[in-house]
Amino acid sequence: MGNYLAAIWRCRFFWLSLVKMDLRTRYRRSILGMGWSLLHPIAMTVIICLVFRKLLKQDIQDFAPYLLGGLACWNYILTSTSVGCQSLFQGESYIRQYPAPLAIYPLRTTLGATIHFLMALLVVFTLTSCIRLYYRNSPVATGHTVAAPLKLATYQPAEESEAEAATHSPAGVQAPPPRTAWHFLPLLTLLPTLCLLFVFCWSLAVLAGFSNVFFQDTQHLCEVGFQILFYMTPIMYPKSILENNGLSWLLYVNPIAPMLDLIRDPIVEARFPLWTTYATACGLVGLVAGAAILAMARLQRRVIFYM
Repeated sequence: MGNYLAAIWRCRFFWLSLVKMDLRTRYRRSILGMGWSLLHPIAMTVIICLVFRKLLKQDIQDFAPYLLGGLACWNYILTSTSVGCQSLFQGESYIRQYPAPLAIYPLRTTLGATIHFLMALLVVFTLTSCIRLYYRNSPVATGHTVAAPLKLATYQPAEESEAEAATHSPAGVQAPPPRTAWHFLPLLTLLPTLCLLFVFCWSLAVLAGFSNVFFQDTQHLCEVGFQILFYMTPIMYPKSILENNGLSWLLYVNPIAPMLDLIRDPIVEARFPLWTTYATACGLVGLVAGAAILAMARLQRRVIFYM
Protein backbone atom coordinates (compact mmCIF):
# COMPACT_ATOMS: atom_id res chain seq x y z
CA MET A 1 0.00 0.00 0.00
CA GLY A 2 2.87 2.36 0.80
CA ASN A 3 4.43 1.75 -2.60
CA TYR A 4 1.09 2.43 -4.30
CA LEU A 5 0.67 5.77 -2.49
CA ALA A 6 4.27 6.63 -3.35
CA ALA A 7 3.51 5.95 -7.02
CA ILE A 8 0.49 8.26 -6.80
CA TRP A 9 2.66 10.99 -5.27
CA ARG A 10 5.25 10.64 -8.03
CA CYS A 11 2.46 11.36 -10.51
CA ARG A 12 1.37 14.47 -8.62
CA PHE A 13 2.21 16.90 -11.44
CA PHE A 14 0.09 14.82 -13.81
CA TRP A 15 -3.07 14.66 -11.73
CA LEU A 16 -2.72 18.24 -10.53
CA SER A 17 -2.60 19.35 -14.16
CA LEU A 18 -5.76 17.32 -14.81
CA VAL A 19 -7.54 19.09 -11.96
CA LYS A 20 -6.48 22.49 -13.27
CA MET A 21 -7.60 21.53 -16.77
CA ASP A 22 -11.03 20.44 -15.47
CA LEU A 23 -11.56 23.70 -13.58
CA ARG A 24 -10.32 25.79 -16.51
CA THR A 25 -12.57 23.97 -18.96
CA ARG A 26 -15.61 24.11 -16.73
CA TYR A 27 -15.46 27.87 -16.08
CA ARG A 28 -13.96 29.07 -19.36
CA ARG A 29 -15.53 32.38 -20.46
CA SER A 30 -17.77 32.37 -17.39
CA ILE A 31 -18.55 35.67 -15.70
CA LEU A 32 -18.83 34.32 -12.15
CA GLY A 33 -16.29 31.56 -12.66
CA MET A 34 -16.09 29.26 -9.63
CA GLY A 35 -18.79 31.35 -7.98
CA TRP A 36 -21.33 29.31 -9.94
CA SER A 37 -20.49 26.32 -7.76
CA LEU A 38 -21.84 28.25 -4.76
CA LEU A 39 -25.00 29.42 -6.46
CA HIS A 40 -26.82 26.09 -6.13
CA PRO A 41 -26.44 25.59 -2.35
CA ILE A 42 -27.11 29.28 -1.67
CA ALA A 43 -30.24 29.27 -3.84
CA MET A 44 -31.42 26.04 -2.21
CA THR A 45 -30.83 27.54 1.23
CA VAL A 46 -32.84 30.66 0.42
CA ILE A 47 -35.77 28.70 -1.05
CA ILE A 48 -35.91 26.08 1.71
CA CYS A 49 -35.59 28.75 4.41
CA LEU A 50 -38.48 30.72 2.96
CA VAL A 51 -40.70 27.63 2.69
CA PHE A 52 -39.72 25.32 5.54
CA ARG A 53 -38.73 27.63 8.38
CA LYS A 54 -42.37 28.20 9.31
CA LEU A 55 -43.28 24.54 8.91
CA LEU A 56 -40.35 23.50 11.12
CA LYS A 57 -40.77 26.41 13.56
CA GLN A 58 -37.21 27.58 12.97
CA ASP A 59 -35.67 31.02 13.29
CA ILE A 60 -34.00 31.90 10.01
CA GLN A 61 -30.81 33.14 11.69
CA ASP A 62 -30.34 29.63 13.12
CA PHE A 63 -31.80 27.61 10.28
CA ALA A 64 -29.88 29.20 7.37
CA PRO A 65 -26.32 28.32 8.55
CA TYR A 66 -27.51 24.87 9.66
CA LEU A 67 -29.04 24.20 6.24
CA LEU A 68 -26.17 25.67 4.20
CA GLY A 69 -23.60 23.65 6.15
CA GLY A 70 -25.55 20.47 5.52
CA LEU A 71 -25.97 21.19 1.81
CA ALA A 72 -22.24 21.94 1.42
CA CYS A 73 -21.25 18.61 2.95
CA TRP A 74 -23.94 16.72 1.06
CA ASN A 75 -22.97 18.22 -2.32
CA TYR A 76 -19.32 17.33 -1.69
CA ILE A 77 -20.13 13.66 -1.13
CA LEU A 78 -22.70 13.56 -3.94
CA THR A 79 -20.44 15.23 -6.50
CA SER A 80 -17.43 13.06 -5.65
CA THR A 81 -19.48 9.90 -6.09
CA SER A 82 -21.56 10.83 -9.13
CA VAL A 83 -18.67 12.35 -11.08
CA GLY A 84 -16.44 9.54 -9.87
CA CYS A 85 -18.64 7.08 -11.75
CA GLN A 86 -17.23 8.47 -14.99
CA SER A 87 -13.69 9.11 -13.74
CA LEU A 88 -12.13 6.04 -15.37
CA PHE A 89 -13.99 6.52 -18.66
CA GLN A 90 -13.00 10.19 -18.58
CA GLY A 91 -9.35 9.20 -18.29
CA GLU A 92 -9.51 6.29 -20.73
CA SER A 93 -7.12 7.87 -23.23
CA TYR A 94 -4.53 8.38 -20.50
CA ILE A 95 -5.03 4.88 -19.10
CA ARG A 96 -4.28 3.33 -22.48
CA GLN A 97 -1.09 5.35 -22.92
CA TYR A 98 0.35 5.95 -19.46
CA PRO A 99 0.74 3.19 -16.81
CA ALA A 100 -0.14 5.36 -13.80
CA PRO A 101 -2.04 4.10 -10.74
CA LEU A 102 -5.74 4.10 -11.60
CA ALA A 103 -6.62 5.73 -8.27
CA ILE A 104 -5.41 9.07 -9.60
CA TYR A 105 -8.47 9.39 -11.85
CA PRO A 106 -11.01 9.25 -8.99
CA LEU A 107 -8.56 11.47 -7.08
CA ARG A 108 -8.83 13.97 -9.92
CA THR A 109 -12.58 14.33 -9.50
CA THR A 110 -12.38 14.34 -5.70
CA LEU A 111 -9.84 17.17 -5.65
CA GLY A 112 -12.05 19.27 -7.91
CA ALA A 113 -15.02 18.69 -5.59
CA THR A 114 -12.82 19.49 -2.58
CA ILE A 115 -11.99 22.95 -3.93
CA HIS A 116 -15.69 23.75 -4.30
CA PHE A 117 -16.40 22.31 -0.85
CA LEU A 118 -13.79 24.53 0.82
CA MET A 119 -15.32 27.56 -0.86
CA ALA A 120 -18.75 26.55 0.41
CA LEU A 121 -17.40 26.12 3.96
CA LEU A 122 -15.99 29.63 3.78
CA VAL A 123 -19.46 30.91 2.87
CA VAL A 124 -21.00 28.99 5.80
CA PHE A 125 -18.43 30.41 8.22
CA THR A 126 -18.94 33.96 6.88
CA LEU A 127 -22.72 33.67 7.11
CA THR A 128 -22.57 32.36 10.68
CA SER A 129 -20.13 35.08 11.75
CA CYS A 130 -22.24 37.83 10.17
CA ILE A 131 -25.36 36.56 11.94
CA ARG A 132 -23.54 36.51 15.28
CA LEU A 133 -22.18 39.99 14.68
CA TYR A 134 -25.62 41.31 13.69
CA TYR A 135 -27.33 39.93 16.77
CA ARG A 136 -24.52 41.14 18.99
CA ASN A 137 -25.20 44.71 17.82
CA SER A 138 -28.99 44.37 17.69
CA PRO A 139 -31.20 45.98 20.35
CA VAL A 140 -31.97 42.54 21.76
CA ALA A 141 -28.30 41.82 22.35
CA THR A 142 -27.46 45.27 23.73
CA GLY A 143 -30.35 45.26 26.19
CA HIS A 144 -30.51 43.70 29.63
CA THR A 145 -31.41 40.25 28.29
CA VAL A 146 -28.71 37.67 28.93
CA ALA A 147 -27.57 36.16 25.66
CA ALA A 148 -28.33 32.45 25.51
CA PRO A 149 -26.05 29.96 23.77
CA LEU A 150 -26.72 29.46 20.11
CA LYS A 151 -29.16 26.59 19.80
CA LEU A 152 -29.57 25.47 16.25
CA ALA A 153 -32.17 23.22 14.72
CA THR A 154 -34.25 22.59 17.80
CA TYR A 155 -37.55 21.34 16.49
CA GLN A 156 -40.65 22.75 18.16
CA PRO A 157 -43.84 20.64 18.05
CA ALA A 158 -46.90 22.09 16.45
CA GLU A 159 -48.73 22.15 19.79
CA GLU A 160 -47.02 24.80 21.93
CA SER A 161 -48.18 27.07 24.65
CA GLU A 162 -48.64 30.82 24.21
CA ALA A 163 -45.53 31.45 26.28
CA GLU A 164 -43.47 29.20 24.02
CA ALA A 165 -44.95 30.78 20.92
CA ALA A 166 -43.97 34.20 22.22
CA THR A 167 -40.32 33.20 22.29
CA HIS A 168 -40.43 32.70 18.51
CA SER A 169 -41.70 36.19 17.85
CA PRO A 170 -39.22 38.87 16.75
CA ALA A 171 -39.44 40.54 20.15
CA GLY A 172 -38.54 37.33 21.94
CA VAL A 173 -35.53 36.30 19.89
CA GLN A 174 -32.39 36.09 21.96
CA ALA A 175 -29.13 36.87 20.29
CA PRO A 176 -26.52 34.20 19.73
CA PRO A 177 -23.24 35.09 21.41
CA PRO A 178 -20.47 36.61 19.29
CA ARG A 179 -17.44 34.50 18.51
CA THR A 180 -14.73 34.85 21.13
CA ALA A 181 -11.30 33.24 21.26
CA TRP A 182 -12.86 30.18 22.89
CA HIS A 183 -15.46 29.89 20.14
CA PHE A 184 -12.70 29.63 17.53
CA LEU A 185 -11.08 26.63 19.20
CA PRO A 186 -13.60 24.08 17.81
CA LEU A 187 -12.58 25.18 14.30
CA LEU A 188 -9.29 23.34 14.86
CA THR A 189 -11.23 20.08 14.63
CA LEU A 190 -11.96 20.86 10.98
CA LEU A 191 -8.47 19.71 9.98
CA PRO A 192 -8.99 16.02 10.92
CA THR A 193 -12.59 16.28 9.75
CA LEU A 194 -11.55 17.46 6.29
CA CYS A 195 -8.98 14.68 6.08
CA LEU A 196 -11.64 12.09 6.98
CA LEU A 197 -14.09 13.54 4.48
CA PHE A 198 -11.47 13.62 1.75
CA VAL A 199 -10.54 9.96 2.24
CA PHE A 200 -14.23 9.06 2.44
CA CYS A 201 -15.09 10.85 -0.83
CA TRP A 202 -12.01 9.54 -2.62
CA SER A 203 -12.89 5.99 -1.59
CA LEU A 204 -16.48 6.44 -2.76
CA ALA A 205 -15.22 7.79 -6.09
CA VAL A 206 -12.92 4.77 -6.50
CA LEU A 207 -15.74 2.33 -5.75
CA ALA A 208 -18.15 4.17 -8.04
CA GLY A 209 -15.60 4.39 -10.86
CA PHE A 210 -14.66 0.70 -10.80
CA SER A 211 -18.28 -0.40 -10.39
CA ASN A 212 -19.39 1.69 -13.35
CA VAL A 213 -16.79 0.09 -15.62
CA PHE A 214 -18.09 -3.41 -14.95
CA PHE A 215 -21.75 -2.46 -14.46
CA GLN A 216 -22.65 0.73 -16.30
CA ASP A 217 -25.97 1.20 -14.56
CA THR A 218 -24.05 2.15 -11.41
CA GLN A 219 -24.36 5.87 -12.03
CA HIS A 220 -28.15 5.68 -12.41
CA LEU A 221 -28.43 3.56 -9.26
CA CYS A 222 -26.31 6.10 -7.39
CA GLU A 223 -28.59 8.92 -8.48
CA VAL A 224 -31.66 7.07 -7.20
CA GLY A 225 -29.92 5.97 -4.02
CA PHE A 226 -28.68 9.44 -3.15
CA GLN A 227 -32.11 10.92 -3.84
CA ILE A 228 -33.62 8.53 -1.29
CA LEU A 229 -30.77 9.13 1.15
CA PHE A 230 -31.23 12.90 0.93
CA TYR A 231 -34.66 12.75 2.54
CA MET A 232 -33.45 10.26 5.16
CA THR A 233 -30.61 12.58 6.19
CA PRO A 234 -31.12 15.58 8.54
CA ILE A 235 -30.04 18.19 6.02
CA MET A 236 -33.09 20.43 5.74
CA TYR A 237 -34.69 19.37 9.01
CA PRO A 238 -33.32 18.91 12.55
CA LYS A 239 -32.42 15.51 13.94
CA SER A 240 -34.99 15.92 16.69
CA ILE A 241 -37.79 15.38 14.15
CA LEU A 242 -36.57 11.82 13.60
CA GLU A 243 -36.01 11.28 17.31
CA ASN A 244 -39.45 12.57 18.31
CA ASN A 245 -41.20 10.34 15.78
CA GLY A 246 -39.47 7.08 16.60
CA LEU A 247 -37.11 7.20 13.62
CA SER A 248 -33.85 7.80 15.48
CA TRP A 249 -32.56 4.48 14.11
CA LEU A 250 -32.14 6.22 10.74
CA LEU A 251 -29.36 8.30 12.28
CA TYR A 252 -27.44 5.16 13.24
CA VAL A 253 -27.67 3.48 9.82
CA ASN A 254 -27.11 6.67 7.82
CA PRO A 255 -23.43 7.03 6.79
CA ILE A 256 -23.82 10.75 6.05
CA ALA A 257 -25.19 11.80 9.46
CA PRO A 258 -21.90 11.72 11.42
CA MET A 259 -20.15 13.65 8.63
CA LEU A 260 -22.75 16.42 8.89
CA ASP A 261 -22.22 16.66 12.65
CA LEU A 262 -18.45 16.94 12.24
CA ILE A 263 -18.93 19.92 9.91
CA ARG A 264 -21.82 21.66 11.64
CA ASP A 265 -20.66 21.43 15.26
CA PRO A 266 -17.48 23.56 15.00
CA ILE A 267 -18.68 26.03 12.35
CA VAL A 268 -22.37 26.53 13.03
CA GLU A 269 -22.74 25.65 16.69
CA ALA A 270 -19.25 26.67 17.88
CA ARG A 271 -18.69 23.48 19.87
CA PHE A 272 -16.44 20.44 19.74
CA PRO A 273 -17.90 17.35 18.06
CA LEU A 274 -18.56 14.38 20.32
CA TRP A 275 -15.86 11.72 20.46
CA THR A 276 -18.51 9.12 19.60
CA THR A 277 -19.19 11.00 16.36
CA TYR A 278 -15.49 10.89 15.51
CA ALA A 279 -15.32 7.21 16.36
CA THR A 280 -18.30 6.45 14.13
CA ALA A 281 -16.87 8.52 11.27
CA CYS A 282 -13.43 6.89 11.57
CA GLY A 283 -14.96 3.41 11.51
CA LEU A 284 -17.07 4.31 8.48
CA VAL A 285 -14.13 5.81 6.60
CA GLY A 286 -11.97 2.80 7.42
CA LEU A 287 -14.66 0.46 6.09
CA VAL A 288 -15.17 2.36 2.83
CA ALA A 289 -11.43 2.89 2.30
CA GLY A 290 -10.80 -0.83 2.88
CA ALA A 291 -13.42 -1.71 0.28
CA ALA A 292 -11.81 0.71 -2.20
CA ILE A 293 -8.35 -0.78 -1.62
CA LEU A 294 -9.72 -4.28 -2.10
CA ALA A 295 -11.48 -3.26 -5.32
CA MET A 296 -8.31 -1.73 -6.75
CA ALA A 297 -6.18 -4.73 -5.78
CA ARG A 298 -8.52 -7.18 -7.53
CA LEU A 299 -9.83 -5.21 -10.49
CA GLN A 300 -7.16 -2.72 -11.53
CA ARG A 301 -5.48 -4.98 -14.10
CA ARG A 302 -8.81 -6.09 -15.60
CA VAL A 303 -10.37 -2.66 -16.05
CA ILE A 304 -8.75 -1.92 -19.40
CA PHE A 305 -10.46 -4.95 -21.00
CA TYR A 306 -13.93 -3.59 -20.13
CA MET A 307 -13.47 -0.05 -21.40
